[in-house]
Amino acid sequence: MDTHECQPLYLEIQEFYEGLNMKVEQLVPLLLVERQALNEAMEEEKSVGSINRVGTLTGYPNLSPEVEEGICQVLAHMWLDSEMYAAAGSDAASSSSSSSSSSSSSSSSSSPASSSSTSSKKGKGSDLEKKLGGFFKHQIESDTCTAYGEGFRQGNRAVNKYGLKRTLDHIRMTGSFPF
Repeated sequence: MDTHECQPLYLEIQEFYEGLNMKVEQLVPLLLVERQALNEAMEEEKSVGSINRVGTLTGYPNLSPEVEEGICQVLAHMWLDSEMYAAAGSDAASSSSSSSSSSSSSSSSSSPASSSSTSSKKGKGSDLEKKLGGFFKHQIESDTCTAYGEGFRQGNRAVNKYGLKRTLDHIRMTGSFPF
C-alpha cells in the first residue's frame, strides 16, 4: 500500500473527527511510514529540539511528546473502537433482523455512539479487518515507548475520568493531562 492509496482512509478519519465536533480545517499532509521510521524520526526530533508541528497546527503548541503523542494515540484508539463497534453492529444487524438490541449489546466499546463511523457505510466488516483492529488497539495499549505508550495510558485515564472535551481543554490551558 502506498501513501496515495491511504486517501480514502484519511477521509474516513476526517469524518470521525467531525463526528466528535473536531473538524480538521487545514489540509494535513499524509505520508505512510513504517513504525520504526516513525520512532527514529521521533528520536531525531527530540535531539534537535524542533517544535511539535501537529500540536502547533491545531492550537496546542509546545506539548511534551508524552502529551502530544499520547492524546493522538487516545484518538486513534477511539477511532478503532468506533470502527470495530460499527462492524460488530452491522454483523449483528445482518445476522439477526429480529432483535434490535443485539447490535447494541454486541460490543463493549465505550465511545462509538458519539462518532459518525464509516464502517457501517462499508457494510459488514471482514474477519481480517476485525482482527487487524484488535491488533492495532492492543499495540496502542501495550506500547512500551514513553511518548506513545505511557502517553496513551495517561491520556486514556484522563479521558475516561474527565471526558474528551475537558481533557483537551485542560491540555490547551496547561500543556499536561489532568490528574
